[in-house]
Amino acid sequence: MSLIIDGSNGLTFNNATTQASAGSVLQVVTAATSTAITTTSTTFVTTGFSASITPKFSTSKIIIFADFGDVGIQSSSNSQNGLGVAVYRNGSQVGANLASQWNYSYATGYWLGSGNICYQDSPATTSSTTYTFYYKVAGPNVTGYLFRDNTQGTIIIMEIAA
Repeated sequence: MSLIIDGSNGLTFNNATTQASAGSVLQVVTAATSTAITTTSTTFVTTGFSASITPKFSTSKIIIFADFGDVGIQSSSNSQNGLGVAVYRNGSQVGANLASQWNYSYATGYWLGSGNICYQDSPATTSSTTYTFYYKVAGPNVTGYLFRDNTQGTIIIMEIAA
């Protein structure tokens, strides 16, 4: 006798300790926004852009991809013209200044481009986990923009079996 599983009705393991093979994608969560935001803060402030996932296993890795649409930096000085983005897990910073490569060094200039990051986390929990992005500019006289002109941004969070 053979057993055929086509996956059309889902698959349930015999108990919560049965885990998929290492490297398998266990679940994917997405979120999107198209609301333009700006900051002149030199300390991290929330973007309000977040998504939550409840890991199936405490040993899982969480991969976070984020696209911030059109990203801009406007400056009236020729120094400290960077824009930084950080990942916060449940209100605590876990990934610092991930987008510090978004720099512009032209006096009174304006830089515009696309902005995206990828971050891997190991939250070691099976409780609901919220990932929120924070951002800041590198110095005074700088304005940082995310989702400029209401371009769409997306978060993709994947749980990967360890």
